[in-house]
Amino acid sequence: MVAGGLIAGGATVFLLKQGTGKDDARESASPSASAPRNPAGPGQATPRAATPPAGTSGPSTPAAGPVPQGFAGTWQTSFDSGSGANNRIITISRGPAADVTIQGSGTLDDGTSYTCRWHATASGDSGGTTSLSLGPSSVTQARPTSACQPGSASDLVMLPDGRMRRDFADSGTKDASLVYRRTG
Repeated sequence: MVAGGLIAGGATVFLLKQGTGKDDARESASPSASAPRNPAGPGQATPRAATPPAGTSGPSTPAAGPVPQGFAGTWQTSFDSGSGANNRIITISRGPAADVTIQGSGTLDDGTSYTCRWHATASGDSGGTTSLSLGPSSVTQARPTSACQPGSASDLVMLPDGRMRRDFADSGTKDASLVYRRTG
């Protein structure tokens, strides 16, 4: 009885395999039994992701555009938080990476001194030579750690008097709309 069941089972597998044709080799060579099957059905071309034409690159994050000359350099501001003076220094480099370093120092509400450093990348100009968009900033140095948080995306706006204003996309940001003067 057991032998008859094995023979019947083997015959069923054989008959099923006969009906699938040339797809057998492709499916048996798949790296995973859980890999998705061809959604178009047997014998149909498998849909593929669009391939960019030769000589072009595929989808990617837009490259940072060049920093307008008026923004390159070092900028500084200070403000009073009620518990002491706080300073911010923004250094904007010209180059393919369009790196922006932001340093902050001052006194927290509890009287603790802090020092922070952030990094952001210019994501392109948002208004020719009068505005520069920055992506979100990440913390690269924090003392104490709890004093420094990543920042939201922002725009640097060149003012008619030569100063620069930083406007945050997140209006709840503590340092929103600080005005900086060029120091270098």
